[in-house]
This record gives sequence, C-alpha cells and structure tokens, in this order.
Amino acid sequence: MKNYKKHMLWISMLLTMVFVFKMNAQPLHQTTNNENNTFSSQSKQACIWGNDFLTPRVEFTDFDGSTIGSQIFNQVIPNAESYMQQRCLDVAKILYRNSADAPKFRLLKFNLKNEDFVAHKFGDGDQMTIEVSTQHLAKIYRDSGNNSQVIKDEIDGILFHEVTHGYNYSPTTGGTYDGSSPFWAYTEGIADGVRIYAGFHQTRTPDVNNSRKWLGGYTTTGFFLQYVTQKYDKNFIYKFNKAAKDLGNSWSFDNAFKNILGKGVETVWNEYRNYINTGNTLDYDGDYPWSLDCGGNNRNNVQTVENQNPEDAFNLKSYPNPIKDKLHFVKPQNLKSTSLLFEIYDTQGSLVFTEHTSGSELNLDHLESKMYFIIVKQNGKTIYRNRFIKR
Repeated sequence: MKNYKKHMLWISMLLTMVFVFKMNAQPLHQTTNNENNTFSSQSKQACIWGNDFLTPRVEFTDFDGSTIGSQIFNQVIPNAESYMQQRCLDVAKILYRNSADAPKFRLLKFNLKNEDFVAHKFGDGDQMTIEVSTQHLAKIYRDSGNNSQVIKDEIDGILFHEVTHGYNYSPTTGGTYDGSSPFWAYTEGIADGVRIYAGFHQTRTPDVNNSRKWLGGYTTTGFFLQYVTQKYDKNFIYKFNKAAKDLGNSWSFDNAFKNILGKGVETVWNEYRNYINTGNTLDYDGDYPWSLDCGGNNRNNVQTVENQNPEDAFNLKSYPNPIKDKLHFVKPQNLKSTSLLFEIYDTQGSLVFTEHTSGSELNLDHLESKMYFIIVKQNGKTIYRNRFIKR
C-alpha cells in the first residue's frame, strides 16, 4: 500500500509538471513561472552578463531525512546543490547588470532540521548558513491540502531573501542592524523586495498603514520597492542597491530616492499609500512585460504613469491569494464591460470550473482546499494566467 501511494504521488507530480509546461508554452501578458529553475524575467534582460560570476559552493545537509517535510523537500528539489547555485545567480542578476560587479559570494550551507522553528540564517560576508525546519515545511504542506508546490515556493522565497544578504551593497551610514534604523530597514527591505520581485511572496500583501512607513523593513519596505519598480522605474531594485554604494556617507532613503527618481521618499510613499488605499493592486508574480536596461546611470529610465488611469496602467490581475470563497479581478478600462471566459484547473490538469462573465469576481466557495490554476480568455485567446490557493 505504501508503494502504491508513493507511485500515485509521483504520477500526480508528473501530471502537474506536464500541465505547467503546457501553460508556459502559451504567450501571455502575465504569467507565473515559479516552477521553473530560472527566474523567468531574466530571459527578457538584454544586458550582457559576462563570465565573471563566481558560482558559490553549496553544501546541503538533511539532518532529518525521514519526516514528511524532508521527504517532500527532496521530491520537489531533488538536486539541491545545483538548484541553490542557480538561485544565487538569479539573485545576482536582479541586483546587478554585469557579472563583474557582483560580489564574490563563496559558500552557502543549507540545512534541514526536524526542530520547532521556521527558518534562520547566520554568517555574513562571503558565506552563510540557512537552516529550515522540516516541521514548518510539513505544516504548510498540510495547510495547503498536501500541495507539494508550496514547499518549493517557500524554499525559493527563503533563498531569494537570505541570498540577497550575500550579494547586496550595504550603506555605510544610517545606523546599525538594530531592528529600527534606516540601515536595518534597507537590509531587510531590499531582501524582501528581491523576493517579492521574483514572485515568491504570493501569500502576503502590502501594508501601507505601518507607522514606520518605508522604514518598516521586510514586506512593508519590500512591497513599497515593488510599487516604485512597477510605477516609476523597472530597474529600481538594481539602482537602489547601486545607490547604497555610490552615495557613500551621504546615503539615506531620501537621498537615494531623489538620486534615482528626482522625488523624496515621503512623497513617493504617500503616493503608494493612496494607490493601495483606493483599491489598486501590485503585480508581483515574478514575470513582467518589460526588459531591464543596462545603463550605468541612475536617472536614465524613469517611467511614470501619473497621468494615466491606474487601471489602464497595469494588466488584468486577481486577488486575494489565498482565497476563502471569492476570487476578485482588477480589469483594465478596455476590459471593464467585456465578457471573458474564466477556466480553473487543478494541479492534475483537470478543468474543475468554467464561467463566461463580464463581472469581476468568481464564487469558488465549492472548491476543495488546495492549489489551482486560473486561465482567462478573450475571444479564444489566453490573456491571463495565475495560480492561487483555496483555503
């Protein structure tokens, strides 16, 4: 019986991979490519990366080896060392435009432990150790309805955040890592900014009511950076990282924003807060319809949409994720009254729901608690796809 269940699990995973492959074969305006081994938007990068990137050595150790968290991890990431080396390269390509500029990060140790915590990191400089709890992995696996993809996404999210600390420039001013200073907010904010940009913070949403505003760190700062990337400058993360080095002792959030955008950070934060509080959403699925430029100067690619209707500036989007009963859509102006075909598939590729409507929400209360793929079509052409988790 045990072998039968294991056999069926592998069949299920294979069918999921086939389904994702078919979805990725279609040209779309917005996609989710977290299943791929390489961060997808880098394929649009026109920069000449070069051959000077130092691939770090990865030492992976599974101190557990028996619980469900360990088993699923090794199923979804069977070649951990090479997988994590690729993620290091992906992070470097977000922060830099040429391999010669990326710091020489040399050693990543990654440990799985059957202990009661979530994840932590220690070490700095050119090497670090990341430890992840298999108890935590087992919990999110159960909470997702035994969806193994959530474990892979969690590991990807941890990697993108923590590895950023091994590659990003750090300001020489702004305080220390004390949990409240501008230096601390930058350090954790840019790490979550990279994670959000890469598409691995899908279950979190912007917090614009934090009293510390852009100094809130982690996702508070990270989503703010994503807003700036989406609204002003597609290369903002790269330029924000670069400014930490270029500005030297004159660095501050405000000076960095003025240097890159010509606007102070408080002005941009207030715009961001108003944008979210009026019902608008951010695009952070990890695949974007733009290319990154390779310019060395900061203020060379600032693009604003201040004179546009916010709904016209960005593509069709869905929220929330996870959902409880309804999946909502933000439609651009040209699709407001257009009847669209909504199709929902499970992870085995079976069509479980379809509806043709001009509305902006789907009632999915009847669906089981697990992960699904949503495809939206207009006149037979796929214009949107994403995935979501039903609680």
